[in-house]
Amino acid sequence: MRKIYTLFFGVLLFNTAVKAQITLTKATNEPVIGDVDNRQTMDTVNAIPNNSGSGQVWDFSTLTTGTAAAVANTYTTPSSVPGGTAHPTATIAQTDGTSPRFFKTTATTFEMLGMTTSSVTLTFTNTAVMANWPIAFNYANNDPVGGTLVSAFGGGTFSGNLVGTAPGSGTLLLPGRTYNNVLQVITYMNLTATIATSLIPITATLNVTNYQYYDASQKFPLLNVNITRINSLAGNQVTTTVDVNNNIYAGINEYNLDNSLVIYPNPASNNINIQLSNSKSAKVEIINQFGQVVKTVNIESNNDNINISELSSGVYFVKTLSENKTSVKKLIKD
Repeated sequence: MRKIYTLFFGVLLFNTAVKAQITLTKATNEPVIGDVDNRQTMDTVNAIPNNSGSGQVWDFSTLTTGTAAAVANTYTTPSSVPGGTAHPTATIAQTDGTSPRFFKTTATTFEMLGMTTSSVTLTFTNTAVMANWPIAFNYANNDPVGGTLVSAFGGGTFSGNLVGTAPGSGTLLLPGRTYNNVLQVITYMNLTATIATSLIPITATLNVTNYQYYDASQKFPLLNVNITRINSLAGNQVTTTVDVNNNIYAGINEYNLDNSLVIYPNPASNNINIQLSNSKSAKVEIINQFGQVVKTVNIESNNDNINISELSSGVYFVKTLSENKTSVKKLIKD
């Protein structure tokens, strides 16, 4: 369900090219049949900025390319997507090839009617208002949602609320790029689901927070950060994903050296070799899982050795900076 909620506002908004704070309207921001939103997953080793207010700076300049392939989210007619007949009032559907979502439009709103994933199908009897036009800085909308679900464990119901806000404006820093006059949109989805089984009812909660950043150059968000928390009998799970608009990814990819950075051996106990095929010198930082820099070294050749014997066993990230280009690789310390 994570990537579904990641798109809750990302599917909607296109910024107008004005120097004043951005205002999003139905006429220019609502998705239409034929739109495609391509997203590229990114990795980060730093704390994710989520500050809000006017005149903010959001620094994501150390992002590096993730391992997952880009995902194309296509908007099409509901009848052309599996499950579309279950939503006769839907006017548009969105699909990435596996997880369709169905929406309807009114004069002032864009509303979700249902969605399907590999594990669950949700039908909103109380629709989820994704956008209540117009949307500008300090926008806020609180919408109660609810409906029925079908899963591998059985059928059930869900209820909760969807809160949409636009609490921030300012500057977004991406690798090698700076975007001014950016609008921050945050959505909160909180659901409680009860599934009837042959033994006892199963209750689970889902809390999803999306931070998305828009400017006038792209119809879909420049950057999306999704944090999903699931609490159930199976335990608690927290997942964070970061993706960028594939239209701007080419410039970001040119900026980082990730494909040219080689670390060996990996895992390692005492020493690692750093190989940079595109550079001879670089600043190297070793960062722990808490985002803390635990070791800094300057290397002067494209195949240098670093002693890591003093580090505790665990997972680290090796970050290199050379000629204003950044790379990050995971390191396992035995």
